[in-house]
Amino acid sequence: MKKYITGIIVLFVLSFSAPAQNVGYMGRHFIVHADYHGFFSLLKYNPRTESRPFGWNSRLAAGVEAAVGRRISLVADYNYFSRNFVYSSGAYPYPTGKAVVRGNGVELAVKFYYGDNIAPLGPWQRLGVAVHMLNGSFRSYDKNTVYARTDGPVILPVFTYGIGFQRIFKDRLVFNAGMQIGIPFTLLNFSEEFFGATFSDDYAVYTPGSSGSQYTSSSQHAYLKAQAAKHLFYNVNVGLGVLLF
Repeated sequence: MKKYITGIIVLFVLSFSAPAQNVGYMGRHFIVHADYHGFFSLLKYNPRTESRPFGWNSRLAAGVEAAVGRRISLVADYNYFSRNFVYSSGAYPYPTGKAVVRGNGVELAVKFYYGDNIAPLGPWQRLGVAVHMLNGSFRSYDKNTVYARTDGPVILPVFTYGIGFQRIFKDRLVFNAGMQIGIPFTLLNFSEEFFGATFSDDYAVYTPGSSGSQYTSSSQHAYLKAQAAKHLFYNVNVGLGVLLF
């Protein structure tokens, strides 16, 4: 009888103490991580040419994750990428120059864990918002023309969605893998620029080294945004982190 009563008391105490336990893995909920994102360019990599049907997207990210509930974590990341591409100017049917776009961005996201696990362990879905600051430079194939840089950073806000899973080894080492898509806020303009063969047909075209009506910042910005959107559209990622406390 005493054992029976003792068992009831123990269960009663545990039922109240369990919800009060700290969130996270073994009471630890703060992770510092670094991730690599990459994938083949799914759409035409270079405007107006089929000479390079496949390109490779590559992006680096580093940040922190904090479990704030049994199923929820908050994430803050810094991202960097660089992408080379060719472009056309005027009505020419072939590329007439090459360019590079570089992006630095910050992302805030929420990760929702599910299954029989507690954040930050197990399969997850992720929703976020990223703001990328783009800089680019253009150069024609004419060796006498130097790179012409864009006039200041170009801002590209992006919605992000991802799925994946997270595992913890030796109670400290965190392995993360998944996939992520990114869609710019300006969805209508994005679809027009994204799926077209060239990205300046609706603007005054940009010819490096020229002056007058052919040079406009809008054409530069359109090229940079479109190339960055293609780079961020779909990526798979792997990463490592450390569970601190």
